[in-house]
This record gives sequence, structure tokens and C-alpha cells, in this order.
Amino acid sequence: MKWRYFDKIKKKWVSLKTSHEFKEEFDKQNRANKIDKEYRLKCGIHFVSLDSMSEEDRDEVMYQNSMEVRNLLTKMEREYLQSALYKQFRIELCNEIKIKFCQMKPKVRMAMYLRWFKDMSIIQIAALMKVQNWEAQALLRKGTSYIAEFLNPFPDVVWE
Repeated sequence: MKWRYFDKIKKKWVSLKTSHEFKEEFDKQNRANKIDKEYRLKCGIHFVSLDSMSEEDRDEVMYQNSMEVRNLLTKMEREYLQSALYKQFRIELCNEIKIKFCQMKPKVRMAMYLRWFKDMSIIQIAALMKVQNWEAQALLRKGTSYIAEFLNPFPDVVWE
């Protein structure tokens, strides 16, 4: 089957050869669109372009659409966070972070553990490890750089 369409960029007609499967799929889509259009006309549903609306109506439509999208995304996020796929992801991520923790030097690992899992302040960590405050801060900075390097999805990009 030959397919012909107008290319609006080059401003000329283009012909393509397509398979019969494409024609069947295209015809099926056209039938579905025709049925949908007939149903909308029967029910009195008409589409209005945003350009023809008043500014208040346009703002209301845009707000409703953004709220619907936000609600849909929130619902999808909640479903994902309760799924087995997310639980598996969390387990794998925790295992990889444990491996990264094991690669840290013992002092860095201890400082990270005290700060993030025991929720101690830098002053408390310094006192417990018998080091200066600045040294405890440096150990934490080094530990977080290990984790940040691991979590960085774009290692070639420098974040400022």
C-alpha cells in the first residue's frame, strides 16, 4: 500500500510504501475515532479551542488539568511505593549501600553510622571518637562523598 502525506516542514507531498498490517491498523484507528466522534456528538460533548475561551475559563481548565495530572501521579506513586517491585528495589539499594559502607575506612564508617543511624551531632561524634570537631566533620564529608558517588546516575556531570 502507498501512503501519502503532506510534510508541513518541507512543504511538499511525500509518498511511502507500507505493509498491509499498517493499513489495517490505520483503518481500525480511524473506525475507533469515528465511533468516538459520533458518540461525543450524540451526547452533546463539544471541544472548544483554548484560543476561543475567555482568559478566566482558560485558567480554570488549565488548573483542573494540572490537578488531575497531579492526583493521577500521586495515586501512581502510592501504588508503586506499596508494590513488590519497589520493595525489591529498596532491598537491592540497601545491599549496595552496605557494600559501599564496607569499602569505607573504619573511622569514616563509624562517623557515618553515628551521624545517620544514631542521629548524633558532630560535637557528640567528635567527643565519642576522641577527635576534633573539624576532623569529625571531614570524616562525615568523606563518607557522604562515598555515598554520593555511588548514587550519582551521571558520573560525568559535575553538579554545582
